[in-house]
Amino acid sequence: MKSYFDEKEIKKQKFIFKLKLYGILIVFLFLLAGAGYLTAYSSFFKINSIALIDAENKQANANEIIKDLKDSFNGKSKLTSFLGADNILIWQNKPDETFFKNHPKIVDLAIRKDYLERKIEIDMDEREKLGVWCKTTTNNQELITNNCWWFDENGVIFEEAPIVEGEMIYKIIDSSNRELALGDRILDENLFNNLILIFKTLEGAGLNLKTLRLENLSAQEAIAESLLTPKIYFSLRFDPDFSLSVFENLKKTNLEKVEYLDLRIKNRAYYKLK
Repeated sequence: MKSYFDEKEIKKQKFIFKLKLYGILIVFLFLLAGAGYLTAYSSFFKINSIALIDAENKQANANEIIKDLKDSFNGKSKLTSFLGADNILIWQNKPDETFFKNHPKIVDLAIRKDYLERKIEIDMDEREKLGVWCKTTTNNQELITNNCWWFDENGVIFEEAPIVEGEMIYKIIDSSNRELALGDRILDENLFNNLILIFKTLEGAGLNLKTLRLENLSAQEAIAESLLTPKIYFSLRFDPDFSLSVFENLKKTNLEKVEYLDLRIKNRAYYKLK
């Protein structure tokens, strides 16, 4: 049977335990509040500077890019929105896909954070110009060039280009009535790779032809033509390397006497003389 003194001691121990528990809880809440204030309101995590590395050598609007990056990270969640875009903690290694869609010229982007200096450096890779893709329409059987865009080695259009003439750079004349937006591919990867191989084959054959025309994409074909060469039909489904020997043989015959050359069947060549 418990005595009066035993019950009193038990109550005392419980009271001490509650005091310790409440004390720990109060300390924890103070620490949590301090950490929250330090994170959200103090200047401890406030960014001092944001810099785009090598901006002067890149055709980029640094202020616009920094603003869009801030918007991207700030809108990730309610927490990031609460902390704000000037808080170094919300900056991640990469922005979301929306940022890259809004800046199709940027291939990749790396963000480096210096917590001690509270400084952010942005290093980005831009797409390099490989050629020009031009959208055309037909008016009274005449091709009219409407707009042109630069494309990179992956066939992605990323920047408006001037309307160019001659055979100085790769040019794709597209009269297929497609609507492409910046950041879109001109063709699927395999078809585009073969299109580039067609350019390389024409160069290897010594022909000054750097313009290809796309008409009926469902047939997956491309056409090369100039005043000094016949109309040449290529297939985009395979590598046209076999045609080099065809060009060599036709040069012996005199290529100017050929009306058209059809290379749309692999390892086969059909031509018509004028």
